[in-house]
Amino acid sequence: MFYKAPHIDKTDFLNAVVREKKRFENVLDDSVAAGMNAGTDVLMSQVEHIIITRTKAREYYPEDENALELGPTLGCRQAISCLEMHCRLLKGSTSKEVLEVFYQEVGIRLLAYVP
Repeated sequence: MFYKAPHIDKTDFLNAVVREKKRFENVLDDSVAAGMNAGTDVLMSQVEHIIITRTKAREYYPEDENALELGPTLGCRQAISCLEMHCRLLKGSTSKEVLEVFYQEVGIRLLAYVP
């Protein structure tokens, strides 16, 4: 049961209750951002591991000119599959805004990755 406190002016930014609420919201936002960052770090480490372990040493520079096969490598296909699975898992459980931030962060980190 919630009680409305008539003596608290929500527009008074100097009010101790309003300041404490704002501080709590900031701490909560920081904690959510830190958790999302940690989760993204783990996911990108997994993707990096997949790419490194599934890509052959001479995949992009074959010894025989005739053996050059254009297309995504096994490591690339499996990394994309891993990212798609994690994105599908998040799709139904979080808001559109959080998903957009997550997608942007994964995209930035994926493009910044240099094997």
